[in-house]
Amino acid sequence: MQENNLTPDYTYISPSPDDTRYLVTNRLEIIRILNTLVEQGNLVSAFFHGGNEFLLSAVLHIDAKTNKVYMDYSASNMMNERILFSDKIIFLSSQDGVKIQWTTTAIESCIFEGYNAFRIDLPSDVLRLQRREFYRLPTPVINPIMCSVPLSADFTMHVPVKDVSAGGICLALQDLSYPIELGKEVQGCKFELKDIGLVETALKFQSISEVTLKNGTKSMRVGCEFINMRAGTQSMVQRFIMRLERERISRLL
Repeated sequence: MQENNLTPDYTYISPSPDDTRYLVTNRLEIIRILNTLVEQGNLVSAFFHGGNEFLLSAVLHIDAKTNKVYMDYSASNMMNERILFSDKIIFLSSQDGVKIQWTTTAIESCIFEGYNAFRIDLPSDVLRLQRREFYRLPTPVINPIMCSVPLSADFTMHVPVKDVSAGGICLALQDLSYPIELGKEVQGCKFELKDIGLVETALKFQSISEVTLKNGTKSMRVGCEFINMRAGTQSMVQRFIMRLERERISRLL
């Protein structure tokens, strides 16, 4: 069996499967995408049982004649057995900075080239999300994450974080008078991730839009990019995103 030479990537978060803008439905293109995963030896995360459990696998072979996909067993015999009793599995992988996702409702055990393996049907569609199309995950509405942004030496605004991605956050401003300048970088911004820790990073204001809330009041959305984030801080954000991703997947399963 080939070795997986890449670590799993939870950084790029894919949208829900009903977002058809990112769906690939052409059979030959799907086979090409999965074959590239084989060639690159990319790891695949398989989420099952409501997203509460997952195992690491890899695509081994695509049989175009039978429309079957062969996947590697994981290192956990217990998880290998448990996934066989799942009626819906979401597979996530990353390919050259692009998030790959597909779903199956049936999986079986088989022997491939003398080793234990999984076999599933060739998916009818595959979700591909480009890195430039980061999907932002909404943050909790109750007890929202608050971000401190020191706009000047004598003024720091404290505003809720509307959503988060690996590349940045979106701030929800009720006060439209805050002096927000597109392209401006602000050092020393801070927000607390529950049960994970305090994130401190520079933010760059990338986009500004005005929205009207259900109660008729107006609010400003400011898209911010993380700038020069330290590796340890990136890891904290990724752990938080992974938790949100699991919660999202549990709603899909």
